[in-house]
Amino acid sequence: MVNSLKLVVDDGEAEAITLAYELGYRLIVDDRQARNTAKRLGIKIIGTVGVLVKAKQLGLVDQLFPILEALENNGFYLSQSLKTEALILVDES
Repeated sequence: MVNSLKLVVDDGEAEAITLAYELGYRLIVDDRQARNTAKRLGIKIIGTVGVLVKAKQLGLVDQLFPILEALENNGFYLSQSLKTEALILVDES
């Protein structure tokens, strides 16, 4: 499986997708192509922002907004709609 996935996604993502598939784990991935590939295989996925939202909901971080700002300031692409949705989910809008 991993070799065929390497034709569509990067090596590391192919390995991660294969591992998640074989073990039945949720996959943490942000790359759009890798997300779509994982979804087609029936793998549950979550991205960086989803992990951060969950961390805020569990009380592991005090505020989400400054973390999202730091990610953006360091080159992480974050659409305005995703940012807004995440902040609404944690009552920071």
